[in-house]
Parts: sequence; structure tokens; C-alpha cells
Amino acid sequence: QEGIAYEIRDSRYPQPNRTLASYTEGKQKGHSKLVRGYWGDVVQSPYWALGVDAEDARLFKKRSYQHVKTCQHVAEYNVYAMLHELRTGSKFKMPDEDDEIHGRS
Repeated sequence: QEGIAYEIRDSRYPQPNRTLASYTEGKQKGHSKLVRGYWGDVVQSPYWALGVDAEDARLFKKRSYQHVKTCQHVAEYNVYAMLHELRTGSKFKMPDEDDEIHGRS
């Protein structure tokens, strides 16, 4: 394990990320014990800031009681929307025809 929960593209991570490694209380065979681990990205993903809410309801469709899109899709939509609104001054609208975010499913 490298300590990186969300790898980006084909990047290499030659050294473990120990910046968020810490100890937490745990139990082993009924005895309390401090357990060292990496809890950063696993507990707080990078998508919390932008991947929870969006104006387009299609991002929250469900099939078989499960969401079709992930928080990554919602975050991408929100980033595209913010950049589009900054550049053009008009609201971003996800294309109707393919119901996808720029080719992603």
C-alpha cells in the first residue's frame, strides 16, 4: 500500500505518502491496541467539496436502487459548470442527447 486511495491517471508514486499516517485505537484478540494506518483519502475523499450536490438531477438517477453516476461524475460536472460560467457568463447545461458528461458513463 502506498497511502494513496485515489490514484490520478498513470502517475507513479515511488514513495508512500506518510503525511496523514497516524494511530487510532483498535482491538486485536480482545485487547486494546494502537493501530498505525493511513486514514486521509479513505475517510475524506477529494470529491466532498464538489461531488455531493449538483443542479442537474440526471446525475442522481438510480438503476436497481443504485446510483448510476458517482461523486466523481458530479464533481466533474460542477467543475465544468463553474469554468463554463466564468468563461461565458451563462449556465452550463449537460448535453441532452447522450446524457453523459463529456463521454464518461
